Amino acid sequence: MSPGSGERRIKEKVTLYIKLGGILKGDREPSQCLLDKMMRVKDGEYQICLCHYPIVEWNGYFHGAYHIYGHIHNGKNEAFEIMKKKDHVLNAGCMINNYTPASFRELVRNNEIFKNSEDMSKERIGE
Repeated sequence: MSPGSGERRIKEKVTLYIKLGGILKGDREPSQCLLDKMMRVKDGEYQICLCHYPIVEWNGYFHGAYHIYGHIHNGKNEAFEIMKKKDHVLNAGCMINNYTPASFRELVRNNEIFKNSEDMSKERIGE
């Protein structure tokens, strides 16, 4: 496998899932977030649970799986305060990821920048 091919695969899977109206797009109504609105994927050594909504425990949580979510965009609200304390969680919100699809490594980097920033308007993430 060539370097970066795993990242390319996960980026393609997430992008495809979004295009198919999948979980990161979401339903707008929390009552409609059913278990079939989650997807588990593997990228090399990483197990990843995708869900539109941030959740505090996910498939593989106790075994080091990552959780990639959206819904809260770049809000630093109560959900953000809870999720920032969790290991292996990544917000896939477009504002955090420079309005472009992001690889797993880019999600990790962009989320670190966002967690440590006071105001998103002061810096552009991904540059």
